[in-house]
Amino acid sequence: MSSGDKDVPDVATDFPPAAETPDTKPATESQFHVDVFYELECLDGTRIRICRSGAKHSKTLDSLIEILGQSPENPIPIDNIDSATLKFIVHWCTVHCKDDLVEEEPHEVTIPDWDKTYLDQLNNKQLFKLIKAVCYLDIPVLLSYACKHVALQARGLNPEEMRKLFAIPTDEEDERAMKEKVVAAEKEKSDAAEKETLTSSADDKTSH
Repeated sequence: MSSGDKDVPDVATDFPPAAETPDTKPATESQFHVDVFYELECLDGTRIRICRSGAKHSKTLDSLIEILGQSPENPIPIDNIDSATLKFIVHWCTVHCKDDLVEEEPHEVTIPDWDKTYLDQLNNKQLFKLIKAVCYLDIPVLLSYACKHVALQARGLNPEEMRKLFAIPTDEEDERAMKEKVVAAEKEKSDAAEKETLTSSADDKTSH
């Protein structure tokens, strides 16, 4: 995928389903019958199960479980990541659950074929949303792969091409957006004042 020009729905509502990933053999709970499963609860109330060995890839989840003593019976709240993005991340962690843990982002990054195929499904909006979520969950390997994926997309592009690729607004677009915000704020203020005037007028009539 080059510039996110495919007609891919917004990540918040339709991240690429893990089960449909090319060359992917989705892990099932039966494969981890000796593992412990935890539930992650998103802001919308969706709960997503993750095996303990997969959760170890996330320093954030690992700390919640080990240091804070989070138990499998109580869901772990993940309020700032939508369910679709979290499902995508959990599937990655599950597929890599038997991999050695990496404490820091590697200096030299080569994206394995499976991971490249997995990330290739994402448009730029989804990819940046993934990176933000992975930063919060602190998953060094996935973060390094996602950032390298972005770098490879940008390689050889001039500033204008990079602006289009990553949907970076121009100065004119920024100025127009700011003016629109000011107009909207002034309208909201005017509407509120008008509503208050009408309410006061109605109260006066009632009192008389």
